[in-house]
Amino acid sequence: MAWRYVKSRPVPGWEAEHSIPGSPEPAVGQAPGVGVLGGAICFDGDFPAVFASASGRGIELLLLPSSDWKGISPLHTRQAVFRAVEQGFSMVRQVNQGLSVAVDGYGRV
Repeated sequence: MAWRYVKSRPVPGWEAEHSIPGSPEPAVGQAPGVGVLGGAICFDGDFPAVFASASGRGIELLLLPSSDWKGISPLHTRQAVFRAVEQGFSMVRQVNQGLSVAVDGYGRV
């Protein structure tokens, strides 16, 4: 196991009522042959402050597993792409019931 991470921002409603928020910073670790990996979960990707410190820690590739629903997909994926460009890292966002994407820090899919 490279790291353990608990979602820092539960989605308002049922999830927030039944969750204990984790670390306010994404997990970060070195991956030989890849670079500096970061990890966060779904709704965490909506908050610029979460990733401002992460990009300062040198994240090159963010893994952002997510679960979307019809009403928020693909908008939620586009928002995550914006975050990757804003902070300058590549990202893989694998999504259950939505639009998955792999993108570089320039927004190229």
